[in-house]
Amino acid sequence: MKTTAPAAVTQAVKTPATTDKKSKPAATEFSAVVVHGIASSIQSAMKVKENSNEIVEAISAEDIGKLPDVSIADSLSRLPGLATQRVDGQASAISIRGLSPDFAGTTLDGREQATIGENRGVQYDQYPSELINGATVYKTPDASLIGQGLSGTVDLHTINPLDLPKRVMVFNLRGEHNSNGNLNPGTGTGVGGHRASFSYVDQFLDHTLGLAVGFAQLDQPIQEKQYQAWWWSADNGSAGIDQNWGGPHTPGMPDNVISQEGMQLRAQSQNQKRNGLMTVLEWAPNEHYYSKLDLYYSTFNKRKPD
Repeated sequence: MKTTAPAAVTQAVKTPATTDKKSKPAATEFSAVVVHGIASSIQSAMKVKENSNEIVEAISAEDIGKLPDVSIADSLSRLPGLATQRVDGQASAISIRGLSPDFAGTTLDGREQATIGENRGVQYDQYPSELINGATVYKTPDASLIGQGLSGTVDLHTINPLDLPKRVMVFNLRGEHNSNGNLNPGTGTGVGGHRASFSYVDQFLDHTLGLAVGFAQLDQPIQEKQYQAWWWSADNGSAGIDQNWGGPHTPGMPDNVISQEGMQLRAQSQNQKRNGLMTVLEWAPNEHYYSKLDLYYSTFNKRKPD
């Protein structure tokens, strides 16, 4: 039985091929279907939520250096329950579930991040989006997290070079132009700037040693028009007493009328320059040993005219 059955099957397969000249060629079998682009980004974020034991939100980069927004804070603000606060025209602080940014904790690859401000809230514009590969926002406590926040914890991730199948190099260059013009002539702030980044990822020693290096620079002009309204007050007529500073105000104004005390128009000009450097060294010689060494360095200078 074992010798005749294969012969019968072989004959049955060959007979149509010899009798029918118009038969279609055999279909090609693929070992895997690889999804790239935005579909892969959404799929990765969904897997993080499905596999987590906590209530989390996640974002994943579409590719190296390609988060969906120019700022990591803008990307985080698109997640449910998160909102961003803008400083000097760009997203900076993150609020989780309506609480102050002071109540949110932030980690980078699991390590607590210090703030450059006067409170615990981290300025996310310190982290170039080109060097961040993804983020996970924990809305419930997790014993494995260090430096958890009361409202939630944001864990930023850099890339793992061994996750990629081959060497990758990426270069990004973007120009910026402020349509407000030079609001304070002679300050040297200008109206043009740029964003540039470069990333290099490679694997060595039969894909057991991985290296990733990334650099990002932001040179951005700020030309901002500002309007400031002073307080509103009642009883500020010539015969009345101003409740805020205790004296008569606005001659000729009737009594018991609420009016604006004054207003002010201002124009701000400044330059922002940020440099970010990220390096990752990953080593996995076998299935029992794994080691990762990563470094992140960033400087952010804001210069206002003298």
